[in-house]
Amino acid sequence: MIAPILYFQKGMLLFTFEYLVFLGLAVFALINWVKIYKKERYN
Repeated sequence: MIAPILYFQKGMLLFTFEYLVFLGLAVFALINWVKIYKKERYN
């Protein structure tokens, strides 16, 4: 009974890690886009 629970927890941990990485990349891309947009507007 313990093994499936541990496997599920490990799976959730991996999913959470991948989600955080994806979120970080999305935020990073958004910040870069805003910087480029502002630079294009002022020049």
